[in-house]
Amino acid sequence: MELYVTLEEVKKSIPGYVDYGKDDDRLTRLIKAAQSNLEKRLQRSLTDEGCLSDEGNLDEALRTAIIVKVATLYDTTSEISYARPYNTGIVEDLITPFIKFRGGSEV
Repeated sequence: MELYVTLEEVKKSIPGYVDYGKDDDRLTRLIKAAQSNLEKRLQRSLTDEGCLSDEGNLDEALRTAIIVKVATLYDTTSEISYARPYNTGIVEDLITPFIKFRGGSEV
């Protein structure tokens, strides 16, 4: 699976993160999980034309959504979060324009 964000980008986005190199495998798994989750949410592949910039790179909003999702997954190891009792909606705001709605009929 192609990674659309680097480990370094993710590490820089986690508040207070200190890189000892021991979390690289975990962070790589989280990047893959975030990308897979994003494709399912968008109902399309991240390689689709609408997700790519004119240069052929993943759109910055989608890259940012992956980074935010990874940082959140890394920071939240439990289903219940007492420090963050609400969803800020950052990822949804970033990805909504890219959702490819399926179903319905064309007129």
